[in-house]
Amino acid sequence: MSALATILRRRPARLALVSVLGLGVLFGGAAAANAAMGQVRTQESPLTVRSGPGTGYAAVGTVAKGASLTISCRTKGTRVSGPYGATDVWNKVGDGRYVSDAFTTSTEKAPQCSSTQLRTVQLVAFKGARACSSDERGYANGRVPASARCALYGDRGESLRPRAAAAFNALSMAYERENGRALCVTDSYRSLEEQVAVKAKRGKWAAKPSTSEHGLGKAVDLCGGVGTFGSDAYRWMKANGPKFGWVHPDWAEPGGKLPEPWHWEYRG
Repeated sequence: MSALATILRRRPARLALVSVLGLGVLFGGAAAANAAMGQVRTQESPLTVRSGPGTGYAAVGTVAKGASLTISCRTKGTRVSGPYGATDVWNKVGDGRYVSDAFTTSTEKAPQCSSTQLRTVQLVAFKGARACSSDERGYANGRVPASARCALYGDRGESLRPRAAAAFNALSMAYERENGRALCVTDSYRSLEEQVAVKAKRGKWAAKPSTSEHGLGKAVDLCGGVGTFGSDAYRWMKANGPKFGWVHPDWAEPGGKLPEPWHWEYRG
């Protein structure tokens, strides 16, 4: 029997409860000590809180200028410019809640987010959509074998890396529940040979072969309305895609280098 168990057994129930609560505060305080306190520094408007570390993630709220924040951890995301310069650091301030470090100040430095902290919300969302393989090894762009890819829900002819496919399939199921049909996919993983062919056909609208996110099995091109800026389907993806790790990259936004409403990438 442990020393703690012996002490609790010998004490009255009320004292035992106080002892347990005291230990909870002690250890809880030790864990909380790793967090950092920060403050919002914007010019006038409130700071947008997003569901993930980047501007491509859905806005899930705001924080007022001058408000205090508890920063549990820091991670890399979209580069943003603010009162404290340009940075790609994002602060996690709650489950599924992130703010850019460009708009916050702190005398302490929060630890780096662990993979578990970053994926907690996404793992819950993936319920019902399991990966067909555990092979996530780093294959060369355009050289990912079929054994390291999984078919997509609603279109078995398309595939992605296992985790990206599981995330997309959960997203597609969610879309189907609300809209009566699965997400429409025109392109997903591309072999190196397919990348060469697409580049020859589409020119500047296709990435240089061996550099495409499609070649890594972590990008899709969508149809069925998503391919039009401002459509209901596109707005749905902007609001819900990030919850599953799928984002619309900055370069593909309406004001980006190559506006492509249909192109989405997995960043989970």
